[in-house]
Amino acid sequence: MNALISTAMITTTLALATPAFAQETARLRGEVTSTSGDTVTVTTQGGDSYDVTLTDDFSVLVYEYIEIGDVRQGDFLSIPSTEGEDGRKVAVSINVFPEALRGTGEGETAWDLTEDSLMTNATVGEVVNASDGSVIVVSYNGEDEPVLVPEGTPITEFNIAPDRDLAEGDMAILFVTQEPDGGISANLAGVAEDGSLPPV
Repeated sequence: MNALISTAMITTTLALATPAFAQETARLRGEVTSTSGDTVTVTTQGGDSYDVTLTDDFSVLVYEYIEIGDVRQGDFLSIPSTEGEDGRKVAVSINVFPEALRGTGEGETAWDLTEDSLMTNATVGEVVNASDGSVIVVSYNGEDEPVLVPEGTPITEFNIAPDRDLAEGDMAILFVTQEPDGGISANLAGVAEDGSLPPV
């Protein structure tokens, strides 16, 4: 697939992601339990199965786990988070974008990784040590905000893998759209290099 087309498609997909199947993009997480041509079956942790048609411009993101020390000032990243007891955001995971996707979906939106979670896409201002982990100060839309990163928080970086296809047994997150006929299609999926479900 043409890299420029891929980047534009992924930018649109990530910027529009919403929590429920609709005309906009939603997220479907689970195991790929079968593949047939351009269709895959995904079974969620709850046991529900969905047949998903992969579009002609379908692409796969591969997530690789890194350490907090690998997160640098100036990186653009996404942070799913919940609200801590003291009102601070507490990271559920951190995902560093490739440079080609810098600025994608900048800002804050509701997310569905955990109950009442938010997704913040922002630029790293600084990373500082804290008694209960680390604190990343992020900047978006002209505002600076600290986010607590507890020890053990999963941290990844991801890249477009133009030669990667989904295979039976993959744990994946698919960015899907419900078609007018009721079917489900996907033009983007994410898998982790170690075979786990990406923490997105």
